Amino acid sequence: MSAQRAVYFVNGSISSWRVLLAVREKGLAFEPRRLRVMREPRETRAPEFLALNPRGQAPVLVEPDGTVVNESLAILTYMEMRYPDPPLLPPPTEPGALARARPERRAFAQGAGAALTMYSTGRPKLQPPLVS
Repeated sequence: MSAQRAVYFVNGSISSWRVLLAVREKGLAFEPRRLRVMREPRETRAPEFLALNPRGQAPVLVEPDGTVVNESLAILTYMEMRYPDPPLLPPPTEPGALARARPERRAFAQGAGAALTMYSTGRPKLQPPLVS
């Protein structure tokens, strides 16, 4: 079990940047762990990393209690649910909030939702899309 939250990321990866920005926006202390993928052997293929994410992709969030969440949208959703303040999304009453939320909900429903469910329950669970 880690003593501090860790974020595994690949420099230049937009999905990694998204998570790093969100963790900082939330004001959460964390240890950044950069993974190098432009040389052999790729650090995302190391057995230690594959134990965290069998797909060998970053970003990955590891909480101090040992909770592991991968896929950027699943990480963002997890952080928003576990650490609601400050919020990452505008209140639903703000103009344009619904228009910005719909694409995120669709993306979550099409992939990241299954990843979040798998890591929170320990078993995969497919759910129908929230938005068609």
